[in-house]
Amino acid sequence: LVSHANQPTAASATTTEQDQAKSGVPTTRSILTDEEYLSGCISLCHQLSRHAVTRASNALSDPLAVTSVRVARDVVSGLLEEMLQFDFRNGPLRRRYDGLKYALKNLETVLYELSVAGVLGGRGGGGLGSNDDGDGDGDGDGDETKEKKDDDDEEGDVAG
Repeated sequence: LVSHANQPTAASATTTEQDQAKSGVPTTRSILTDEEYLSGCISLCHQLSRHAVTRASNALSDPLAVTSVRVARDVVSGLLEEMLQFDFRNGPLRRRYDGLKYALKNLETVLYELSVAGVLGGRGGGGLGSNDDGDGDGDGDGDETKEKKDDDDEEGDVAG
């Protein structure tokens, strides 16, 4: 997809070879199209989403996992905001852009799950493996109604 107008002529090729020999650095560049560049940015976001899921799975033993997931979310969110400025028509790039929204949603879901698990300090700080089941009794059985029923039976026995 490189334009032929950018190809060196025979006279400039000799100069380019001489410059390269002097500096040791190649002077030819690979040129990307705008679509290829944007597609690469979108692929980066999907890779960041996958990386965040991997880091989050080790969040209890990895103290930087939450920070890594937050940075990934911020980068994907920033790229999504920038891409909102483009007018993508129906086509492959538009479909990839739509997938970018799902990558951001996935990152936000991972952060939410980390907060529920207690890694972020959310939900009372009861991390994974705690006995707090949310019913207020701290026994981990999730059965608050049984205790209330037992209390009601005792009150009935006293009155009768």
